[in-house]
Amino acid sequence: MSSTTAPVAVDGPPLGTGERVRAVPWARVLLLVGVLAVAGLALWARLAAVGRGSGAGVMTQGYDDGVYFSAAEALAFGRMPYRDFVLVHPPGIVVAALPFGWVARLTDDPTGMAAARVAWAFVGAANAALVTVTARRSGLVAAVTAGALYAVWPPVVRYETSTYLEALGTLAVLGCLALLPARSVRTRPRLQVVAGLALGLAPAVKIWGVVPAVVVLGWVLLTLGARPFVRVLAGAAASATLVCLPFFVQAPGAMWRMVVTDQLGRGSTSEGTVERLQRIAALDVIGGVPDQTLRTVTSGGVVALCVVLVAAVLACTRREDLLGVALTAACLLVLVLSPSFFDHYTPLVAPYAALVLAAALGALTRWRPAVPTVVAAGAVATCWMWTASSTLTTGRPFPAAELRPALAGARCVTADSPKALVALDVLGRDLRNGCRVAIDVSGATYDAAALPLLPDGTAVARSQNPRWQSYLMDYLGTGDATLLVRGTADDLSPASRELFRSWPTLVSRGGYRVRAPRAASSADPAAERSRRTSASISS
Repeated sequence: MSSTTAPVAVDGPPLGTGERVRAVPWARVLLLVGVLAVAGLALWARLAAVGRGSGAGVMTQGYDDGVYFSAAEALAFGRMPYRDFVLVHPPGIVVAALPFGWVARLTDDPTGMAAARVAWAFVGAANAALVTVTARRSGLVAAVTAGALYAVWPPVVRYETSTYLEALGTLAVLGCLALLPARSVRTRPRLQVVAGLALGLAPAVKIWGVVPAVVVLGWVLLTLGARPFVRVLAGAAASATLVCLPFFVQAPGAMWRMVVTDQLGRGSTSEGTVERLQRIAALDVIGGVPDQTLRTVTSGGVVALCVVLVAAVLACTRREDLLGVALTAACLLVLVLSPSFFDHYTPLVAPYAALVLAAALGALTRWRPAVPTVVAAGAVATCWMWTASSTLTTGRPFPAAELRPALAGARCVTADSPKALVALDVLGRDLRNGCRVAIDVSGATYDAAALPLLPDGTAVARSQNPRWQSYLMDYLGTGDATLLVRGTADDLSPASRELFRSWPTLVSRGGYRVRAPRAASSADPAAERSRRTSASISS
């Protein structure tokens, strides 16, 4: 009796059907995992920095972020930048922060500011993810390393935890760069227009955004050709116009003066090239080293520059990596040659330097595959420790809860920083009551209160600027209550300081005094005349 063998079932499509079993796209899966990991790291770093500053609702370090948030809240109340108050930057930041201005109007000022800060942390996470996506052609290890370094680099973390301009400008340019290297971009005109739309948002946020935009447009012209260049340019022009035109129509002369003329007329600051390089490289915050310790050491800036140069040379081995080198060089030149320099300028270079690093690691991978892994692990671990240290905080103590009761009956409250009005939850009240609100108090020194620059290119000291003294004291005097929170930044003249101290004190907590200028003027008309006279002649 013969036995028969049972047929063996084989998984898969029947023969002859023409179907193919798709392989798992492991490269894309690993890239997605890397992008999500980098974004998570970036978000953790930013939210942790906010938490070390006692939460998103406290008064942050710095000044500018309070100006931009307050401008958005003022717009929510119907006050237009340029027409109704000073704003020395394009309106993109106001448009981006407007939803949180509405949150503040519908709830309270600290809640709106806290929501904006959390949103900016997510913007920073998106930027780190886009660095990884843009660097993907250099290899997975190189791309993730670049994204992780951006995610934890201290200056970037510090200024992507509140409403600063740089995070939005970076998002716009990286959004464009993430699209341009796509293989389908050459054959898809719509994708080119979308890339241009993203690119055009950079100069709509900060006028310096013109520099990376011009570099990217030049690269598109040289590598993709004239037609893609026209499409990207058209998209950029369309988005920039869409953001800026409504504000320009409201106050064309004032907007041009503040955004262009006032910026070009700013005086120079004292930082030299070496110190700027050190601060760009975060040498003043690594491991909690005090600022003055490393600022006096020239070797730090030289080492940082050498690292960038070596990475740039390695990146130049492939044509497609030249864009990152060009962007890094252009933005470094802007920061080094700019008359003025402040710490929140430093993130301008970071995303493009990260792309150069990715390209350099990609080149090393092709030559010696073991090297990039070691470099990546060491760099990321070191930066993780720097960022995780308790030295990187974004808030500062401010006794808002103790000061608020004294302001309960005040119809209008003034301060030398709108951030104080936000922390005290009186900005919305001022706007609702029709009070005079100087959104950018010190911005007047570049506009209405500006004096001609000195022969060495520096601005006249504020203590010696009678226009500034008159403007500041006149504004502070319009409130039922007022306070100063910026310390030496106001640079009050002796006469202005004496006048401020003559106003009655309503409450004093934590080194801050709330005073009542209107109470002094209503009780003694002569004091009011003296106030205006001393402010106008102070020097």
